[in-house]
Amino acid sequence: MAAPSPGSGKTTFLQTLILSAALSYSPQVVSMYLLDFGGGSLNLFRDLPHVGAVARDNEEERVMKICRLISDELGARKDRFSELGIVSMDAYREATGIQLPYLMLIVDNFGPVLNLYPDLDEFFQILTREGSGYGIYLVATANSENAVSFRISQNITGGVALRMQDRSDYNSIVGRTDGLEPENLPGRGLCRGKPPLEFQTALPVPGESENQRVAQVRQLAELMDRKWDGPRPKKVPVLPKRVLAQDWTTEGLLAGLDRETVEPVSYDLEARQFLMISSHGSAQGRQLLQALTDQLLHRFSNDSLALYDPGSILSPYKTRCSEYMTAADRFDSYIADLMPVLQKRKEQAET
Repeated sequence: MAAPSPGSGKTTFLQTLILSAALSYSPQVVSMYLLDFGGGSLNLFRDLPHVGAVARDNEEERVMKICRLISDELGARKDRFSELGIVSMDAYREATGIQLPYLMLIVDNFGPVLNLYPDLDEFFQILTREGSGYGIYLVATANSENAVSFRISQNITGGVALRMQDRSDYNSIVGRTDGLEPENLPGRGLCRGKPPLEFQTALPVPGESENQRVAQVRQLAELMDRKWDGPRPKKVPVLPKRVLAQDWTTEGLLAGLDRETVEPVSYDLEARQFLMISSHGSAQGRQLLQALTDQLLHRFSNDSLALYDPGSILSPYKTRCSEYMTAADRFDSYIADLMPVLQKRKEQAET
């Protein structure tokens, strides 16, 4: 946990840590997921083959799915370790011959996380309390010690303090300092220890300006992405803003995409003969009904489809179907005419 005052270099510290991990270990050994509640600079690393996903503070779906993925992985590892009666990553590797990747959840500016997503409080408590035993770690920055609740901070054993506004924070973050303070320089800080040690944060890459360093990080990430052809971290699927039926192949009618898996949700006409859509007159409901009608017209001949459309939602299709009805009495008579056909087919199916 790095807890400096604003402008002291905490984001640079994270950037250096991320790039150092990526240069030191393959994606088979270290996987990273990034939550950027700061200035957006962690998006620089989205192309690294070690990075499964990057989420900004306003990307609720992505934030929650990243945390759910890590929570699920922690639960799965606990079950595996328990079955084998082991308590460490090294013992698991020796027993199974499998190298589980170390997972790092990296959060820039932890302060607003629980204000925006209060349901994640229990997740972070469990992660900081149990995660390290299963190779899953939290690395987070905060603008002050109080930005992280005691329920979480009590489980954090490592600490780095860059230049703090309140001198008393050094003792609680890195241990008894006996008056030692880092020089007032960007990136200068203290590392927890007995006694604490003063250090200087390294830049992630050389460069005279931030723009030069950003360009180098991007180039390096893109190069590593091209060169790596091995296993990568699990991706976090997020629903696209627009779904076109023609982009997805399904046996049934495509209704949409599942929010969790982003896999097609289809409707099998052979298994179910009725589909009720309730939309309260919303534009999304009308679009879904039109999308389903368009798919039906592509799958069946025009004389196989009748439309009852009192609200004129399906009027663009009225020339492409066998029957287009807007009046209730016409619909009633159409159903009445259909009953003998239905009865005949039922009798044929029974013989």
